[in-house]
Amino acid sequence: MSSPPASPTNPYRPTKDDIAAAAVARISSAAEEDEDYEKQWAKDKEQRQHFRRMVDPGIVRPNNEAVANACIECLFKLCQNILDHPDEDKYRRFKLNNTAIQKKIIQAKGGLEYAVAVGFREHVEDFQPYYIWHPSPENAATLRIGTFVLKEHHDKIVAKQDASKQSKMSQKEAADLIARQVKLQFEEDRKAMATRQRMEQERRIAVESLPERPHRPTPVSALRSGASEQGPVGQEEGFKED
Repeated sequence: MSSPPASPTNPYRPTKDDIAAAAVARISSAAEEDEDYEKQWAKDKEQRQHFRRMVDPGIVRPNNEAVANACIECLFKLCQNILDHPDEDKYRRFKLNNTAIQKKIIQAKGGLEYAVAVGFREHVEDFQPYYIWHPSPENAATLRIGTFVLKEHHDKIVAKQDASKQSKMSQKEAADLIARQVKLQFEEDRKAMATRQRMEQERRIAVESLPERPHRPTPVSALRSGASEQGPVGQEEGFKED
């Protein structure tokens, strides 16, 4: 049964068959797009491998880690800015004598070579040396692949930095825990010492507050008895055998 014609009083409402047909069309279109993407992905494999080799060993191995990371980050930012702002000319160029560019790309081994590989070309404008990326379908495809490879390494750098921060945080937490334990032990020792000192002081006060015991003289009979038992004191010490 066909749907009634649309009118102000009777707006058109799609039937179940219309909805089903539209869903099938969307699914077919998505499948075709996925198939095209898979084909393009396979076609770009060789170029991806080429760019990966330009990054490692091209940039990673001849430079120290800090220089290599800074170069990759700078290249990734340059390339991603073009993809994010395709109609803005300022993102498609960089000045060769720019301090950051000199340090991060020119002085890093393999940095300028990578910029040329994704489509940047040297150009002099008003006696100033530039590298400019010229838009074209071929350059756009190359830039997309080169940026993808840079992002792979960018993500690795970020993950490693996050892990390092987490490790440093864990070390700091461990050090803080030890410091807290030492402080707690010190407080417990101090309290224990104060308790012992207080108890000793209380004991001394208690002893000092006791009444003195009266002195009782020794009876004479006890003295005589003791002297008779001991005998003449020292009388044998003056005699020696001849």
